[in-house]
Amino acid sequence: MPASNPTGIHPSAESQLKHQVPADVVLDDVRSVVGRDQRQRSLLVYVHVPFCSSKCTFCTWVTGIPTAQLRSSGDIRWRYAEALKKQIEYYAPRVSELGYVPKVVYWGGGTPSALNAGQIELIGTALKDNFDLSAVSEYSVESSPETLTAENIAAFQYAGMNRLSVGIQSFDESELRRAGRAHSATQADGSVRRAQQLGCVNRNVDIITGFPRQTDEMLKDTLARTIALRPEHVTSYSYHAVNETAMFRQIERGHLPAHNTDQRARAQDLAYEMLTANGYDEYMPMYYSLGPHHRFNAELYYFDWEGDHLGFGSGANSVLATHKLTNGRGNLEQYISSPNTCDILEKPGISTALGESFRLTSITGRRLSYQRFSHRFGFDFSELLKAPRMKAFRMVLDRAESPFILTTSEAYVSPPAGGWHGGELLRLARRMRTVQAAAQRNQAGTT
Repeated sequence: MPASNPTGIHPSAESQLKHQVPADVVLDDVRSVVGRDQRQRSLLVYVHVPFCSSKCTFCTWVTGIPTAQLRSSGDIRWRYAEALKKQIEYYAPRVSELGYVPKVVYWGGGTPSALNAGQIELIGTALKDNFDLSAVSEYSVESSPETLTAENIAAFQYAGMNRLSVGIQSFDESELRRAGRAHSATQADGSVRRAQQLGCVNRNVDIITGFPRQTDEMLKDTLARTIALRPEHVTSYSYHAVNETAMFRQIERGHLPAHNTDQRARAQDLAYEMLTANGYDEYMPMYYSLGPHHRFNAELYYFDWEGDHLGFGSGANSVLATHKLTNGRGNLEQYISSPNTCDILEKPGISTALGESFRLTSITGRRLSYQRFSHRFGFDFSELLKAPRMKAFRMVLDRAESPFILTTSEAYVSPPAGGWHGGELLRLARRMRTVQAAAQRNQAGTT
């Protein structure tokens, strides 16, 4: 069991929020915490690129963002790159003075490869000139096949990229069209081969299992073609219908069938079977690598709360010294006009900490370190155990036959005998929903 609140800090139930916060106020709030703790702090530096070739029907990030803004090009992309440069130039030296040392750099989106070589070089040079990147072990960049060119690959390599992720999602043409992807299967294949020819020796391929109308044969073909490319890493995401996306609306209206949890779990089982039979290790649910040195360190950094992270750009989030910073999605012109202003500065309370702890343990299957928890939220994990929602969460897990285990240093959801491989976490989610539905029926029957 965790010790009783050694931090002496008693959190509020709800988060404390400030809106439209100037940069100096953000840093004053961060400094007020760092000033009490002079230890060196590791940092993940994130660059958000909010542009895409198309508006994918399954993507949650694009909901509410006009297609014209996503596909905007020319002058606005240059102005965005200049705004990123300005934000990096302001924050980088100041957080470095507070003891932050970048360990991972990650460009995401959106689609970073939607930028041209000149824009990539502008941003990449700003990072190199304003941060000391000598301790960075992984410099990862997301891309999409239709925008991945020799020129922008070279620009990313000049910036420091040593890991390239290609969002293929499927090798089935009908599935690509339903998903709203802008590339073909042939482009997908060519982009991964081109990256290898141009010296990218740490490549990831993203695929999605459990799409509506996806058959075993379609998924097997996507997996076989992925394996034939021999990327060093494969991420096999499970499709989940999320409200407000176009694909969710198509399912709701009966235009597309929805795979149930059992079907989605079996699709993940199939991915596990084919990938592990071909030398890949599932080191984390849905994440596969050819050996430990090709694991996705940026994602492990996020999931395991290894340290703070600083996000640059419209739509980017940060965690600095127990503060969460958010720049809203889709506010492109607002960001460009004032890149150093933070849209929302949050001091997390019990509710936020509960949500993030639930996701860490029951959705990713990771172990929650009490020490990392207190560094992230500024109060002790024992405070969480007092919350009614935590007690309810533990009861549901007990009845779902995957109890929440507390040790002297960490907490985790008890895995099945074979571990959280294939579709096991999806099956846990189904069992939890069954327990919750039964509890609601019982409650309704007694009122």
